[in-house]
Amino acid sequence: MVQGGGCCDVIFPRLLLDTPQESQQYENLIQIKKAGRRAAELVQQILSFSRQTDHDRQPIQLQFIVKEVLKLLRSSLPTTIDIHQNINTNCSSVLADNTQIHQVVMNLCTNAFHAMLNEKGTLSVQLEEVDIDQNFFSQVEDLSEGKYIQLTISDTGHGMSQDTLGCIFEPYF
Repeated sequence: MVQGGGCCDVIFPRLLLDTPQESQQYENLIQIKKAGRRAAELVQQILSFSRQTDHDRQPIQLQFIVKEVLKLLRSSLPTTIDIHQNINTNCSSVLADNTQIHQVVMNLCTNAFHAMLNEKGTLSVQLEEVDIDQNFFSQVEDLSEGKYIQLTISDTGHGMSQDTLGCIFEPYF
């Protein structure tokens, strides 16, 4: 976790203490604190990426990260965009970097939103545990049999051109 410093470490706890816990303002402060912590982690992620350092991989529950991203996105997406989510809450843990996963889900959902800009649309997010067997191997290379967590993000937007599709794995595209 990223450790902060400065005036926010003193002022923010005071704001929480001075705000009634049952109020909407208190809930807003909690969300601001979470978003601030996540922003600090994302800055660390960007710095880490630019230095190509090792990432902090640990067992995490993807369903909690995906739900957190969707909650953050709901407040920033226009009301013309519906969010449909089918999140299996019983998925196994995965070994991953919490911040990287958050960033990937946020980026995929943001890209989906941009594909539906200025129109009504639906952003669908599904997370489930799947069992990969020999029949699946012919479709995907470098996978071994076993359980995997599958994240599917789709939208009703206009889609990608062939030129764009050819560049999706290029950094900073």
